[in-house]
Amino acid sequence: MRRWLIYRYWPEARKLDRRRFWPLRRLRRELRRRGLSVKLSVRRRRYQRDLAGVVRDARRRDVSQLAILDEKTYKRGLERIERDARSTRSRRDETALLTCIARKSR
Repeated sequence: MRRWLIYRYWPEARKLDRRRFWPLRRLRRELRRRGLSVKLSVRRRRYQRDLAGVVRDARRRDVSQLAILDEKTYKRGLERIERDARSTRSRRDETALLTCIARKSR
């Protein structure tokens, strides 16, 4: 989700997430190694997002990616998005939904 607005304005969050979450290939491999059959699917959605709404959401800081940032990094990203929101109404955003079904192999 390189195009996710959170990562665009807080690139440090993406670096942290790369350490927090396994890539799909590794997730599949580790589950299989533990004797599970695995089905993974990712549904991506790209759309225009109102920046004023993103600013409101970011101020609540209830997305884990923002909650784990240090205060200085968080404020720097918030300033960037607030500045953009003053001159740009919307930006392209991306979300992804990962579905993972893992069953014990017989």
